[in-house]
Amino acid sequence: RELALSREDFHYLTWEHPMVAGAIDMILSGEYGNTALCSMKLPPYKAGMLLLEAIFITACAAPPALQLQRYLPLTTLRVVIDSKGNDVSELLTEQIFDKRGQPVRMLTAQDLLRHTRTQIIAMLGQAEQLAERQKPGIVATARSAMQTLQQAELKRLRTLAEVNPNIRSEEIEHLVGETAQLDHYLGKAHLKLDALRTAVITE
Repeated sequence: RELALSREDFHYLTWEHPMVAGAIDMILSGEYGNTALCSMKLPPYKAGMLLLEAIFITACAAPPALQLQRYLPLTTLRVVIDSKGNDVSELLTEQIFDKRGQPVRMLTAQDLLRHTRTQIIAMLGQAEQLAERQKPGIVATARSAMQTLQQAELKRLRTLAEVNPNIRSEEIEHLVGETAQLDHYLGKAHLKLDALRTAVITE
């Protein structure tokens, strides 16, 4: 800020600037960089085994006026499974992948993916099933928070209506309808695959 204010040829951009917000949105919504392949030495896994790290996000389309993100903010679910279908999400953290994962040459990666495509697809299906088991808890938490806040506001309006004739019945009905809509759209929340990383175990 200090430099930008002293130099007219410098532009100062805050996090709220449209260009910054647009760039962040491009990164988050774009497909570039959402898949990766690495090699990893990780005893006691034997050479040739695969590890799959899948990142899911909660998605829930609703009218902007409802501001559904108040109750169901962007939530990520991380699932890691091995070639045998075991859930090793807690054992193999992101830090382990980042520290031990080594880059793989493009031609080698393409050849490897051709031979393991069927296995990776099957592992991804298992990861989706594991993630789906966690979704009901996330939705239930969001619904509980929504009902608590909405009911508190409804109680406040009804109490005010008893002493203040300016509180119209339409306002109360609107809040009741809004609560029903929020519950309806929360029930339609689903998981969306956001990123995928495959690790090949080497000696």
